[in-house]
Amino acid sequence: ILWVAFLSLSSYLSLVIIISLRLKNSSNSVMHLIVSFVTLHFSYGLGSLIGIFTVIKQTLKGKK
Repeated sequence: ILWVAFLSLSSYLSLVIIISLRLKNSSNSVMHLIVSFVTLHFSYGLGSLIGIFTVIKQTLKGKK
């Protein structure tokens, strides 16, 4: 399972880097693409964590 996870992550990151470099033109830079990538994933992850903790909190209070 660890090899599958590593292969999946490494291929995903490689693909993101390749696509970011191909999208680079005069109007945007690789740095802007990296910042937007991190922002997107951070906000998505934070929202997921807030949702999980909200469900756990409601379950512990007896609300479902």
